[in-house]
Amino acid sequence: MPRQRVEYGGIVYIVPGDLPRRLRRLKEESGLTWTELARRIGIIPYTIYRWVEYGVRPHFRHQLALLALAQDLGLAHLLTAWTLPEEEQVDPYPESVPSLRRG
Repeated sequence: MPRQRVEYGGIVYIVPGDLPRRLRRLKEESGLTWTELARRIGIIPYTIYRWVEYGVRPHFRHQLALLALAQDLGLAHLLTAWTLPEEEQVDPYPESVPSLRRG
């Protein structure tokens, strides 16, 4: 799923296409439950469930709150890095589409 551009008041926020995976990693690294993560950013747990399971994109205010929480936990790199560690990267150019492979 490509990144989604969200415009609000002239400010553009880019939501990473792998946000569900990043959120799962944030949960694992922080040791918090989904309920606790939701409480800390001021939303109900079902909202995070929708982000993770259905790929719903968070509102920019929720993105900012999520980033602030990640910074407080010392895990902002999980949400701000353009790429995750190598073991979690997915090849954006699958073998089934060789014309798209960088080379």
